[in-house]
Amino acid sequence: MVKKPIEILVAEYLTDFLLRMRKTSLRRFVYRVRERGRRRKKIQNLLYNVISYLRSLDRIISPLLAKEDENSDEFFINLLRVLAYRIIFQRIPGSTIFEKIKDYFHSEKREKLKRFITEIKEPRLSNEVDKLSFIYGFPQWMIERIKPFFSPDELRRFLSACNKRGRLWIIINALKASEEKVIQLLENERFELEKDSEIPYLYSVVKIPKRIDKTKAYCENLILPMNKASAAVVFALNPRPGEVIFDMCAAPGIKTVYTSILTENQGSIIAVDISKPRIRRMQHLIKSYGVTNVRIMHADAREIFPRNVPDKILIDAPCSSTGMIRESPDIKWRAKYNDVVKFATLQEGLIEHALKIADSTTQIIFSTCSIFPEEGEEIIERLLIKGKIKLITDALPGGSPYYNELGKRFYPHIHDTIGLYYAKFAIKM
Repeated sequence: MVKKPIEILVAEYLTDFLLRMRKTSLRRFVYRVRERGRRRKKIQNLLYNVISYLRSLDRIISPLLAKEDENSDEFFINLLRVLAYRIIFQRIPGSTIFEKIKDYFHSEKREKLKRFITEIKEPRLSNEVDKLSFIYGFPQWMIERIKPFFSPDELRRFLSACNKRGRLWIIINALKASEEKVIQLLENERFELEKDSEIPYLYSVVKIPKRIDKTKAYCENLILPMNKASAAVVFALNPRPGEVIFDMCAAPGIKTVYTSILTENQGSIIAVDISKPRIRRMQHLIKSYGVTNVRIMHADAREIFPRNVPDKILIDAPCSSTGMIRESPDIKWRAKYNDVVKFATLQEGLIEHALKIADSTTQIIFSTCSIFPEEGEEIIERLLIKGKIKLITDALPGGSPYYNELGKRFYPHIHDTIGLYYAKFAIKM
């Protein structure tokens, strides 16, 4: 049986994803790809790249579609997007692609497709931001907002790194097994690991012979997939056995589980979240990973006043998730600047409440998976100017923030992680 060309399969998957995207992320959707082996990986990679460059591809094909008297169906439009990516960004000759796919169309559609392929070309680019927007598939407003914080060369490296999936990181679940045992299990399945030099129980997976969720270690909840940037937030919190920890936006619970690992299941973690579906996911995660020191609450954390003053407060706040673009490139064209502003208001409100329930000894971590200063440095700067907080400047993982040493940032092009901002501080008495 002759297999469908990859271009046609990717167009089919793209059509399906665009219909489902309100209910699923690309990270979850790629598991729907049914093919196996190297072919499966090729399809996933091409789908990822087409979605990452979707707005740039639309600039290429829109003039062609505008010439049509009738509207093309969604599959045909998505196929044009795939072909435009192949021709413009991968530099594959259009004639080569046409020969692969022509037999899957009747004569009229075939001629139409051939005409479109010959007319695919790069659009005229008006300025440097427009050029960067097209080359890297980012909206111009995103580039304009972060441009002041990078040199021209570093901005290109940052945008390029956001378009590449990073390495896989895992936490060893020391609540259930020793590091040595878990490493041996993974090595028996031909995985190769590299221990992180800064963060306990954290490893990068340098050789992945098969899906990590198919391993014995994963199925027995001995490993927790967790990006280094996210793990650094919990490590910076420095949770210790016996402490009372208030986790304000806890679900789906990955940081909560790592916090429990570092406290050796001792002390008390109050894990609060406003979302019922996310709470249900956290309940399952907590139970399956052997966590016993967590009390889960379905509530708005801004309305909760713990009985005891917490030793530590974690605010892993809802945000634009723009730091997650390398994992879910569809965020590039889903996110809107108004969303960033709304999230920033919510984030500052969460910090204000944390300050109400803290005392002078309480240490607070605030973090967002955002590339924008509105959801990071600007909030911390306002609170410092108002005299409400004092920064804790321990030796913490990560790189310099955008300005004034206001916390820490992880950058895809420097740390091979998601983009993330965090700051550690205490109430100023």
